[in-house]
Amino acid sequence: MKLIALALSLLASIAWAAAGTLEQTYYEPGSSRTGFSAAFQLDQFDYDEVNPQTGGPFDTENGLIPGLRLRYEQPFAQSRFRFTGDLYGGIGTTEYNGAIQQTKTPVSGTTQDQIYDLSGTVGYDLLGRSSSTQLTAYLGLGSHIWVRDASGVSGGYYERYLWFYLPVGARLTQKISRRVGLVADASFRWNMGGSLHSSFIQQPIQDADGTLGMAPGARAEVSIYYLITEKLALQLSPFFEYAGIGQGNPFILVQNNGRFAGVAVEPSSHSYFYGASLGTTWGF
Repeated sequence: MKLIALALSLLASIAWAAAGTLEQTYYEPGSSRTGFSAAFQLDQFDYDEVNPQTGGPFDTENGLIPGLRLRYEQPFAQSRFRFTGDLYGGIGTTEYNGAIQQTKTPVSGTTQDQIYDLSGTVGYDLLGRSSSTQLTAYLGLGSHIWVRDASGVSGGYYERYLWFYLPVGARLTQKISRRVGLVADASFRWNMGGSLHSSFIQQPIQDADGTLGMAPGARAEVSIYYLITEKLALQLSPFFEYAGIGQGNPFILVQNNGRFAGVAVEPSSHSYFYGASLGTTWGF
């Protein structure tokens, strides 16, 4: 199944540069063409939860997450505004180390991770679309889901993280030649409205729901495009992303027999993603 999913991702990536004609959308930003993109993405995922007493990590996770990223872009011909929608999904395996809060000897093992991200932004072209250089400022709304399956680890559990974020950023597009273009994109993100659902698979405790605190995040990406035809382009996009989560509010744990089991708090955490995507863009 993993090989099939990888093959489908690669095929879909050949469709990405099918979205947003580079010569028409990026190389000649004055165009009103709609763009659709698809790319295969490989992330190095590094995560740690912070122990509020020591400042060190409760636990960490590290590993490669392959995934697929889709993008839809719609510039509005009668104005300088444009809409961009992004969808990402990745599934992979990471190495878990920690659970120091449960045992004196850190527990380690392998976890299965699913990461999904959906966002939409509205941009305004600050520099004219008819020039070889375009600067777009944007803001929007996004949501992020992380499914963390640590059922195979001692004292294992299953968690689903969900939070929303407000991206505010700018995108600089520079035409280098008739066939080559460069795009630099950077944004600040405010993560908020987070929730956590936990299932204690190896413990006699009922499922529990908690909250996630607000915290800042950021993303930076540099893309280089090569125009294969008038409508089809190949793109390579290295990126770095940071997502911070603040400490949540206390929530009650209840045993399966209905008795009080304790009070838990989701600590603050840091998630780092860095890697690259390779795909295609098509304008129509």
